[in-house]
Amino acid sequence: MVETPQEGFVPVVGEPWWASLRPPDVWNTPAPTLREEIARARRGDHLPQSGPWRTAELVRTWISALINTVLLLLVHVNRSAGRQAVLVLFVAGIALVLATR
Repeated sequence: MVETPQEGFVPVVGEPWWASLRPPDVWNTPAPTLREEIARARRGDHLPQSGPWRTAELVRTWISALINTVLLLLVHVNRSAGRQAVLVLFVAGIALVLATR
């Protein structure tokens, strides 16, 4: 005997977990500045008042700030053809020095 669905019954078919993921809105939402990110880490509202978790988060934040600084400088350089040329010459000069060692 085959069961028939009840009247008004809508089967629930769940979407996969990744279907609800969305990328950050980089077009309309500005990224926080380095100053804001470091201040947030120092405030540590999301961490205990002291201990290894706070220390680990501060270390991670300083590493992230360093990486973000390098990437923001690359964005700054990329906005100008003259700065791009200087960067290319600088990298070529370093490569030349390292190649002749």
